[in-house]
Amino acid sequence: MSSCGVSDSETPIQYPWLAKTLHWLSAVVILWAMITGTYISIFSVSQTLKDQIAYINVSVTAVFIPVFGIRLLLRYVYRNNPVYRHSPAVKGVHLLMYFLITVVLISGVLMMHKPINIFDILRLPVPIQSRAIQGVFDVVHVWGCRTLGLIVAMHIFAVIWHRFRGESVLHKMC
Repeated sequence: MSSCGVSDSETPIQYPWLAKTLHWLSAVVILWAMITGTYISIFSVSQTLKDQIAYINVSVTAVFIPVFGIRLLLRYVYRNNPVYRHSPAVKGVHLLMYFLITVVLISGVLMMHKPINIFDILRLPVPIQSRAIQGVFDVVHVWGCRTLGLIVAMHIFAVIWHRFRGESVLHKMC
């Protein structure tokens, strides 16, 4: 039995290894950023902790932007692979997820009101100087994160739902 709950004798159609790697890397980064970002925005925590989490999130997601770009490109390149044949609903949810991730990443950069410090290795200037426009992107970012959180929860629930129905879809990503 594999780690995904599929017997070794089964040979299911699987995603290409790079697609799987980028999927799980994306999952870790997105879940980390959403959980920690939500935590510091909802709960009363010290400014030091807020600053530390913000530093990590900005750095990690800035590095993630080109990785996600590669993931989108790879998805396009493999678009005719049989593993990507899904119902219109599944395709729609995945496209919405890709769109929301893109919106969250772009708005996250454009809402910045101080230089973007990436692991103390690279500092990028503030992309937009206007506080009013930064504020618009801040609102877009917050609502994008909330909506993405709902879609990600739905995505995880769908995997669990299919598993309980005996239709393991997780094996394609393992």
